[in-house]
Amino acid sequence: MQAINQPKSQARNRVLSRARDPPASHVHLDSRLAHQTDETDEARMRIIAGRHRGTKLALPAGAGTRPTADRTRESLFNILAGGKFGEVIDDAVVIDAFAGTGALGLEALSRGARFASFIESDQQALTSLRQNIARLKRDDDSRVLAADALRLARWQGDPATLVMADAPYGSGSGLGAICQLMRIGALAASALIIIETGSNETLDETLLSAAGLRPVAARRYGRALLHFLEFHHA
Repeated sequence: MQAINQPKSQARNRVLSRARDPPASHVHLDSRLAHQTDETDEARMRIIAGRHRGTKLALPAGAGTRPTADRTRESLFNILAGGKFGEVIDDAVVIDAFAGTGALGLEALSRGARFASFIESDQQALTSLRQNIARLKRDDDSRVLAADALRLARWQGDPATLVMADAPYGSGSGLGAICQLMRIGALAASALIIIETGSNETLDETLLSAAGLRPVAARRYGRALLHFLEFHHA
């Protein structure tokens, strides 16, 4: 309505600016940035498949996290279940870093993973995460590490065979957390690792090499890019 009383040149410039905006893309996965769509509604946040199929998940208050949309998790787990990387879900030991709601690790448990460790430092996210674990009655085969994934000092228990890290876009924290997990012995030999970044981000090749991480695949989903890596202990 304000454009009616503004000079035509200003209105025209605004229209041209909108016309130059990039088209909306098709995105995937669990990130810490505020969600851009309405797909964080609790009615749409649920376990996709397996033992807990259809169970709704609690969401943190506020907009500090962006839980994975159902269709995003479904696409990721379809890739994992498709055999390209072998049998990676059944009986897996999972780390869900920057876990938020825990949707990724809980999806893995629902589909047959043996154990999941959830790493999260945000207090609101931790509340929802614990609610979701209790809702699915998975306290016996999961644990919550209320900590910064970049600063974990030690690891107890079996090393992880499947790791998913969904840090804030542009932070580089996903790879940083994986490197720290490697240092403290949290990664099993040949572990499969998935790091989500913004679609225009790349992973530091020097850090990858130093950590024994080999890129094996990448999938772009709109604003998100999933990097699939294998860990090879030196």
